[in-house]
Amino acid sequence: MKLNYDLNVTAAKLKVGDLVWVHNDVVKKGQCKKFTFSWTGPYVVESVFNNVNYKMRSLNSKRKRLIVHRNRLKRHFGKHEIETENSLATQSNNEKNKRVNLKTLAAKKIVERAKVTLQERQNPMTTTESGGSSDDETFVPNAATKRLLRNVQRRAHESIRVKRDRRPPQLPCTIAKIQIYTSFVNTLKIDI
Repeated sequence: MKLNYDLNVTAAKLKVGDLVWVHNDVVKKGQCKKFTFSWTGPYVVESVFNNVNYKMRSLNSKRKRLIVHRNRLKRHFGKHEIETENSLATQSNNEKNKRVNLKTLAAKKIVERAKVTLQERQNPMTTTESGGSSDDETFVPNAATKRLLRNVQRRAHESIRVKRDRRPPQLPCTIAKIQIYTSFVNTLKIDI
């Protein structure tokens, strides 16, 4: 039976320039043979040695060359034009450079904004930047101070009612801070 089968079955004869897949039995450490895809490529046939061995190169890198027996090859049925790929590659490189420039500009803007916000957080109370003595400086409340004052004023206007053990204990340090801020607002008479 095998003899009759072998009479009718022949391996595909490949020509120079054909695209093929190469079978690779080697499995990387940590992977199983059952689930790994063993065909790599596609490769381009460069020369034929003796109708059995073929010299080929990868489409991606023109330096890497392989000499492979035809039992490890499978024809690639797909359209691929090498000349148009080179022209498309230069166009795509130009587009990538433009995208990279746009991305770097956007990243620089983000970094600058982060630096500014970090400086604002480190110096929460803004003062005049005249560089004079501390007597000349006036207090200007920032957003955090205004927010704290709004919360204090809302609490003062709420109706007073008895709450059963729901109210958390008030810490003296927070009460002192609130009193300081309210005294600033009362002395400056700033509308919030």
